[in-house]
Amino acid sequence: GGGLSVSSRRRPIDGGVQPGLSYPVSWNQSQLLTVHAGGGGAEAAYNIPLAFRVDGPLETGALRRALLGLVERHSVLRTKYETGLSGFVQLVLASADIDTLLRTERASSTAAAMAIVAADAGCGFELFGDGAAVLRCTLLHIDGEEHQLLLLNVHHVAFDGASVSLLLRELGALYA
Repeated sequence: GGGLSVSSRRRPIDGGVQPGLSYPVSWNQSQLLTVHAGGGGAEAAYNIPLAFRVDGPLETGALRRALLGLVERHSVLRTKYETGLSGFVQLVLASADIDTLLRTERASSTAAAMAIVAADAGCGFELFGDGAAVLRCTLLHIDGEEHQLLLLNVHHVAFDGASVSLLLRELGALYA
């Protein structure tokens, strides 16, 4: 079978990474961080925004826990960056804050929802210091609509297009 087992869904894939320690960045990450630190990366050029229509009932608490499980499993999603003696380093945080991992917003119409989607996609990330994050998650309720939108926005320093299917598969398994 191609599905994830219950035990593999919970196990970090990068079990050798210790929270609180700094690690070197890859060459590609270094290039992205150089652009970001120089003021050219705070815009959305390196965002990977994803928007999903969610039909039917959605248990927000279960979604929040699934997102937390995803972030706990992939340390790169709870990593911030710093300038070290020999260049950039990545600092893996011990955990994510379950209460701030998923924002909820309300839109008065589909047009207002699309404006929120565009604004989120166009908002850069802060990668250094306190409040640094590489992942933003928003659940968007649209007044008068039966569906909701789930917005996931990840900075390219931690994610690439090939990672989308893995993220969706794991998020779905953890939510279930």
